[in-house]
Formats: sequence, structure tokens, C-alpha cells
Amino acid sequence: IYRDFPTRYRDRWGNRVTVGFRPLSVRRNGSDEPWHTEDRSNGVRVYIGSASRLLEPGVHEYELLFETDRQLGFFEDHDELYFNAVGTGWVFQNDQALVTVSFPFDLPAGSVEVGSYTGGYGAQGAYAKGEIVAPRQVRFETTRELSPREGLTIVVTWPKGLLEEPDGLQRVRWFLQDNGAALVLLAALAVVFGWYYLAWKRVGRDPEKGVIIP
Repeated sequence: IYRDFPTRYRDRWGNRVTVGFRPLSVRRNGSDEPWHTEDRSNGVRVYIGSASRLLEPGVHEYELLFETDRQLGFFEDHDELYFNAVGTGWVFQNDQALVTVSFPFDLPAGSVEVGSYTGGYGAQGAYAKGEIVAPRQVRFETTRELSPREGLTIVVTWPKGLLEEPDGLQRVRWFLQDNGAALVLLAALAVVFGWYYLAWKRVGRDPEKGVIIP
């Protein structure tokens, strides 16, 4: 069994964004399970178990513990968690999906919006419901099975000021980290064109015209 986790995106302006993803442990039925990762074109795939071993028929419970960052959106009038809890890469049917989001602060009554999307890539189906079940918890549940290649995306928004927002310097660090190669290329092109301009100015320009006597 494997779990794909996308880590590379394009933001609304077309810039590259790379989020962090670090698997910590995998357990099956309460015991440690072997696993390894493999880089994919847009993220990381976690392989769980062994291809040379067959499991006995029955129900098996898997637990994948991981860390990720840069999953929150900070906007002018609100902050947001937009997360693909069940990706669209599964090749088998999901009978039911349950997602519980725990926050480090109390959710202010009447100021929190909860939403979800189901279906294939880019779809906005409404086959799931979300609700606040505790002062710091939101729970989502699908209302029908998810067919192969169908996923569940959850959305929770809350007022600003409840979480510390990354400052401008941190945002610049992330931008340079994600788009460093493009910036180096642009800098190299600027150097080349600058050299060509200086060379043209020194030896490529026509000489100044003198006084013309009719």
C-alpha cells in the first residue's frame, strides 16, 4: 500500500511553492511496519509494507504519522486551512472518509466557515459534510463512497489574529528557496545582456558625427 503526498505547487502568480513533508512512523495494527519513500514528479510517495509478503485476509488498520508545513493560507480578512485529506490518486474505492481537524485555539462562534469538495481532480462535489464538534475541533465525513480517483478536500476559515502569521522576511526566504534556480537564470541573463550593452557602447556604436560643412 502506498500514500502519495504532493509537495510542489504553483501559486496564483505562477511561482513555485514547495511545502515540507517528513514521515515519522508507520504502524499496522499497532505494530511498527516497514516503509520507504520515493520522490515523484510533484511530491513524495510513501511505500508501506513489503512487496514480497502477503497479508492474511481481514481488516488491517494503518497509521501514518508525518509532519508538514506551509499548509495555511493567510489573507487580508481571514486565515484558512485548505487541505487534500484524501487525494485523487487512489486506485481503489474508499467506502468512507472521516477527517478531524484539531486547532490550538478556541474557534469563535459564528466566525468560522467550514466547507469541503469531493470528486475527481478539480471537481467540487458536495458528497461530504463538516461541522464544529468541539470548541477546538472540526469533523468532516463523506456521505457516499469515493470511487477510484476521487478525493476529499476540506476547508476551514477563521478570523485573523488567532495564529501568528509569517512575516515578510520569512516569505522572502521561502520565495528564494522555492524559486532560486529561476532567479539564478535571470541574474545570469542580466549579466550577459549587461556585458553586451557595455561592449556595444564601447566599440559597437557609430562614432559621433562631426561638424558638417555644406
